[in-house]
Amino acid sequence: MFFTIISKGNLDFLINLNFTTGDLWVLGAALGWALYSIYLLNWKSKFSLMARFTLIAMFGFISLFPFFVLENIYFAKTNYNQTFLFWIIFAAISPSIIAFSLYTQLQKYVGASFAGFTLYLFAVYGSIFGIIIFEEPLLSFHYLGGLLVFTGVYFARKKT
Repeated sequence: MFFTIISKGNLDFLINLNFTTGDLWVLGAALGWALYSIYLLNWKSKFSLMARFTLIAMFGFISLFPFFVLENIYFAKTNYNQTFLFWIIFAAISPSIIAFSLYTQLQKYVGASFAGFTLYLFAVYGSIFGIIIFEEPLLSFHYLGGLLVFTGVYFARKKT
């Protein structure tokens, strides 16, 4: 489904697909999250949810800070204005604290394998947000991609 949406249903696009450095970083992040989810099953931590989040955030900061410094030195200086601060606070609260907490609670109650299926819906959410926020047209590949996601999740969860 993901490939259907990013290729806009065009097979030639997939055949001639070129990966950029950013694509590889996203792939690495996805693999990291998958490993984290699997590791979470076997790691019976005595840390509270917020203590675990704090550790993850701290190590995330440590690993990303050098890239922030390099970007400010070699590419573009960060403009610390009200808009910047708004989006930093928004990113810290919404996708970070709230989403992490909800996902961790979901994993606790339904297990990592079932909770992992929510990640497949990201492409569907992204399409919906693109249509609503950026006024992108709703095209046939959106329907096909959504159908493939929901069909895949249905069959993956179906008991044989």
